[in-house]
Amino acid sequence: AAGLSSATINRRLSAVNSALAELAKADHGHGRLAVKPVPHEARRDTRGPGISKIARVVEETAERAIEGDVTAARDLAIVLLAAQRGLRRAEIASLSLDQLRLDDRTLFVRRKGKREMVSIEIADTTAEALGQWLTHRNTIAAQDTAAVFVATGNKWRGKPIGTQAMYEIVRKAGASVGAKWHPHGLRHSAITEALRLCNGSLVAAQTFAGHSSSTTTGRYIDDKARLERQAVDAMGSVFTLPTRS
Repeated sequence: AAGLSSATINRRLSAVNSALAELAKADHGHGRLAVKPVPHEARRDTRGPGISKIARVVEETAERAIEGDVTAARDLAIVLLAAQRGLRRAEIASLSLDQLRLDDRTLFVRRKGKREMVSIEIADTTAEALGQWLTHRNTIAAQDTAAVFVATGNKWRGKPIGTQAMYEIVRKAGASVGAKWHPHGLRHSAITEALRLCNGSLVAAQTFAGHSSSTTTGRYIDDKARLERQAVDAMGSVFTLPTRS
């Protein structure tokens, strides 16, 4: 009735039960409530902006980079890592020079919740954008940092940029086409498009996303309506009705 999310309700219920359990240890009260947690319901809209809008930003940013805009060269590489390779902003922000193997079109990243680095492949265009940015980076970055992405402005020039800066870069990129973007939205779009281009292979999309479970990957799919229509049309050919003569 109060319009609270399932997560908020469950957190508050857990807090109440913890307090009641402590009171019960001192022989006060009846202990934990016999109430089950509320089933989880996702409420935050995490859908991506769609490939067409991303393509427009990529094209415009690439044109500025070709003209010598250093910041555009950096931002293009960041957007492609998120929207073309589906990396999380923390994975992008933590990249260091020794994690790049651009000649082999690979990166070494530490996936969410993992301890060891893993090798992932990247597209030629992403590698090209990274190479162009590194050409600029090597002229502005301080020698005491190995971070791939650094600030280009006067105040923090050459200093590593963190996850909040990544968020702002993506937000501004979206604003240039009149859209509200966030890095995880670009990841959603990347995973959705990877699934489409791989003919609906959830295994391929899961590997691309770096998820431990295909269930997690399924929650990232934005265009479920299209997939439903595709499945319905496919099943439509299974049964046929006789025609009247």
